[in-house]
Amino acid sequence: MRTGFPDRRLTIEEIREVGDRTIARIRATGIHRGQFMVFPPTGKSIRITVIDICRFQDGKIAEHGGVADRFSVMQQIGVIPGR
Repeated sequence: MRTGFPDRRLTIEEIREVGDRTIARIRATGIHRGQFMVFPPTGKSIRITVIDICRFQDGKIAEHGGVADRFSVMQQIGVIPGR
């Protein structure tokens, strides 16, 4: 994502604490200006939702997992058919 969308912007839309975990819903936007997976730059804009979950231990992140909607990215840059 960093290479394909070097100007990407991440905006936290919601953040919640659940026990020792923090869950964030993030909006990611950017323009496809670099290589993304095997796809050369298209100059097309994207907007997706990212979910990040972090587990904290002793005030530090002990585990991190996340999901970015890469399928939607591929639709938005036009390399697979959209809706």
